[in-house]
Amino acid sequence: MEADIDDDLKNATALLVERVPLPAEFYDRSSEPLGFTIFKIGTNVLTASSAFAHSILGMQNTRLLKYLGPPLLVMAIPYYAIRNAKAARYTARTLIDQPNVDVIRMGWQVFGESNLVRLITKFQRPSIPVFEEQFLAAAGSSLNKKRKDKTDIGVYLYSARPMASVKAGTWTGACTPLTSRMIACGLPSTRPVLLYIHGGGFFGRFIAKDFYNLTNWACVLGAVIVYVDYDLAPETQYPDSLNQCMTVYKWVLGGGLGFQPGKVTLFGESAGANIGAALCVRCIQEGIDLPSGNTFMFPALNLHLSPSPSRFLHQSDPVLPRGILELALTSYYPSHGHSNQYKFNIHDPCVSPGLAEDALLEKFPPTSLVVGDLDPLLDDSVDFYTRLSFLKVPSTLKIYSGLSHGFLIYGDLVPEAQKAIDETCERVQSYIWLR
Repeated sequence: MEADIDDDLKNATALLVERVPLPAEFYDRSSEPLGFTIFKIGTNVLTASSAFAHSILGMQNTRLLKYLGPPLLVMAIPYYAIRNAKAARYTARTLIDQPNVDVIRMGWQVFGESNLVRLITKFQRPSIPVFEEQFLAAAGSSLNKKRKDKTDIGVYLYSARPMASVKAGTWTGACTPLTSRMIACGLPSTRPVLLYIHGGGFFGRFIAKDFYNLTNWACVLGAVIVYVDYDLAPETQYPDSLNQCMTVYKWVLGGGLGFQPGKVTLFGESAGANIGAALCVRCIQEGIDLPSGNTFMFPALNLHLSPSPSRFLHQSDPVLPRGILELALTSYYPSHGHSNQYKFNIHDPCVSPGLAEDALLEKFPPTSLVVGDLDPLLDDSVDFYTRLSFLKVPSTLKIYSGLSHGFLIYGDLVPEAQKAIDETCERVQSYIWLR
């Protein structure tokens, strides 16, 4: 287009992003791992390709986008991969001018949900006895292999031993040896459960990456992992996603898996950590048994749009730039604004658990916080850890140098990220054997 060449025809945003550091350039350092550079370029290429597909087919033409959008996106990938600097500019303009859930989601789906990625993951991950998708009735009354109602809640189950062995308290048929750490957790007679709440800005997910990580974790932990596939924003908003996770949690506590769990520990990442922390608040408010421990990775604990120092400094994060962060917050909790009602609602401890009153936080279970030092949500973790420590709640904070937001999804590209993922699995295990 002529407007891409002639400065006199470019809008102010285009001129701005061409004259300031761009997302693909902002983090470049001499010590940056090659895999991280590849990941950043890849995210820009996918976002630019998705924006291109939407511009060709029209933002409102949902039918065409559903069927022709993905192939058109794939066709655009080689062009933007070769011209990755242009992809960075296009991505920056998209996220500043008109951030759109569907544009971001389509790009993410190619990376995190496409059939090709699922096939690659299938060959990478270990084979385990239990890896299945099921559907829990909204009332928590029954679990079925097929969705019977649109209100059913999707759950994935992972286990390194057959469910019959879990119920019997044996290790028969397991795909991995019984380790000394597992025995220290009380296995095989105990039946620990990990409730996993995924991230993705409330409106997306990277399920193929989760498949890879959780099949490995099932082999290390020996626990049954229950992955909550909650409905996504903006189609589903607060408090419905939280209610779905709460239903699954109470169902697990009540023996819905066919056995009474020895310990239930909670894991949440990013947006999922917000829901996980809110779940703990809800348990305290309703007098429900709390998890034995929480592990929150790069959590979003404060849904204020006001930028903290880390949100300002790292607003060009490759996974969670400012445009996507604001889009995530307003998609999940759309009443953001400046009215008195907004100020009251945003301090709801189930919306912003990091702003909960001391009387609630002092009852929290032991909590581990994990985050990278380049993460825009770093301050959320630091502030939450500071408050928990002041209230004498057993808690830890691990900050990994050189890692940005969402490093769970690029562990195969960056060894430092994979090391952090493995160490986080060990932290989860500590809450299974916590006495």
